[in-house]
Amino acid sequence: MLHIDALLVYIFLFGLFNLGIRSVHNKIPDILGYATDIYVDKLLWATNVKRQETGLAALSLDAQLSAAAARKAADMFAKNYWSHTSPTGSTPWQFIPTVKAW
Repeated sequence: MLHIDALLVYIFLFGLFNLGIRSVHNKIPDILGYATDIYVDKLLWATNVKRQETGLAALSLDAQLSAAAARKAADMFAKNYWSHTSPTGSTPWQFIPTVKAW
């Protein structure tokens, strides 16, 4: 298993695997929007089920925060990233136009 011939085979297989991954990435470069099944109503329902199990009050949607989340999601799709901070350095807080008093 650690013989030089086996190591050469491992290196070859790793290179072949790497080449395959790069080929797939070139054909399907987007990291977002490929196979998502996230719906706001389902996410809110599942969150509230867990909150109810722990004795917490249910949450409701906030129109301003929902709009900010939609703008953030559109930015992630447009710039093809999956992160709180965009490649240009913008943060999620920059998508909320005004600070709301809770």
